[in-house]
Amino acid sequence: MKLFRLPSHRPSRNKALRRLELERLEDRTVMSATLGYSSYLPGPAWATAVDGGGNVYVAGGYTTGSLGAYVAKVNSTGTALDWVTKLGSSGFGNSIAVDAAGDAYVAGESPDSAFPTTPNALATTKPSTSQPGFLTVLNPTGSILYSTWLPGTQFSGFAPGHVNGASLAIDHAGDGMGMLDNVYVTGSALAGFPTTAGAFQSNLAGGTDAFLAKIDPNLSGTASLLYGTYLGGSGTDVGTGVAVDAADNAYIVGRTTSTNLPATAGAFQQSNGGGTDVFVAKFNPSLSGTASLVYATYLGGSGSDGYWTDFPRYFRSLIRDRASRWTQPATPTWRARPLRRTSPRRPAPSRRPFIQRLPAPPLGTPSLPS
Repeated sequence: MKLFRLPSHRPSRNKALRRLELERLEDRTVMSATLGYSSYLPGPAWATAVDGGGNVYVAGGYTTGSLGAYVAKVNSTGTALDWVTKLGSSGFGNSIAVDAAGDAYVAGESPDSAFPTTPNALATTKPSTSQPGFLTVLNPTGSILYSTWLPGTQFSGFAPGHVNGASLAIDHAGDGMGMLDNVYVTGSALAGFPTTAGAFQSNLAGGTDAFLAKIDPNLSGTASLLYGTYLGGSGTDVGTGVAVDAADNAYIVGRTTSTNLPATAGAFQQSNGGGTDVFVAKFNPSLSGTASLVYATYLGGSGSDGYWTDFPRYFRSLIRDRASRWTQPATPTWRARPLRRTSPRRPAPSRRPFIQRLPAPPLGTPSLPS
């Protein structure tokens, strides 16, 4: 097992120059672990992925000169930068995945009206929002295969709506077939997000809603959007992580201030505990309407919980960040454990991270926000 370590803090956009330090470490369970390599890239990194050959793919944004999203590939030994592709003159690549063929899938944000799109894109023209999202697919040599704007989406740094490193997932449907995989993206959306005929929620319910988009980059135009839906209530709802299981169900995690976010019957927590709560939702995009939302629940106490939430490699474990005033449920199927920091500085009580594991969700019938 090899671990790849990035700086523990998120890079500042106000610095004139910020470099990514990329380290490859041997399994830390071995006492004699050694540093395989350590290097730099000319900009902050927001997400990394590793292919079957141990090559590292990095998505981020340049801070030298004009800001611009970039994708880079570092070889498995760390001795060479195979390629770097810059995407537009401003913006950030915030999420990345790699398929079995070595194609890289990147989601991010850009205000650049000249951002590169392909003729078969879902949307070739920059949306009216100031910082809309994008989805770009690059081949193993760094050339663009598919690139589209995500209409109606709005991403703005650390404010609600920012895409983090887990806001994109692929289902490997194209593996071994010479085709690209389906891509699942989540984040936050305003009015104008393109929903499909079988959407769970067709209209914006609040200031910003979470969204789920399933896109097939092998298709063109609106046909490439296989499933698109809002998920939200009357408050602010943001999808911050997405994962896909072997049956192509999509799992979204995020944060919400809504008190009427759709929750399914039998959900672990039916109502908002107070302030900002985490939410978890399971979708089956092959179904239509309310049936496509298989499960949805709140997770939270009376304070603000889950500003940054994510699915790790095994998506049934939910990483909870910034938990406050959390009361651990007294049930053997639910665990809440504080994470240890490597830094000697003790985190403030309102910033302590948690890992949460949910049992398999029961089936239930959701209701749309009123």
